[in-house]
This record gives sequence, structure tokens and C-alpha cells, in this order.
Amino acid sequence: MVKESAHPLSRLIKEHYLATAGILNLTVFDFKELAGKGIQGGSGGSEAKLGSFAFVSNKEAERQTAYTEVWVEIDGEVKG
Repeated sequence: MVKESAHPLSRLIKEHYLATAGILNLTVFDFKELAGKGIQGGSGGSEAKLGSFAFVSNKEAERQTAYTEVWVEIDGEVKG
């Protein structure tokens, strides 16, 4: 999904995986990029979200942090 995103952090994640794991091409379905929130879509029978804490966790309150974070949820479970 990060391959399809225009966000600078998505591009960094993509470059990291290309450098460490090589090219991994999976068909992505239902890809959506929601400005200021994150991206979501599915592949291989799983669905995922990447983005802000509020977007991924479905909680209204944003985390208070001095850093920019990218959160990941796979099949409804927040992974980090």
C-alpha cells in the first residue's frame, strides 16, 4: 500500500523495504488514501491501515508526542 501513497513517510517505508527485503509485489484491493489520516486497503485476504494513531485505533484522542508516528493495523488488530 505504501507504494501507492503520496505521503513522504510512506515513501520512506517503501524505500526501507526495497532496500532490506527486495521488491514484494502484492495485489492491493480497495486502496484508499485519506488526507491527513492514512491509507487503507487489502491484500492476500487481509486488510490493513497505516497512518495516525486516531485513524488506526479508531479512537478520537490523538496521542501527544513530539515525534511523527505511523501506526499499523492488520485485520482489526493494532500492531504498533
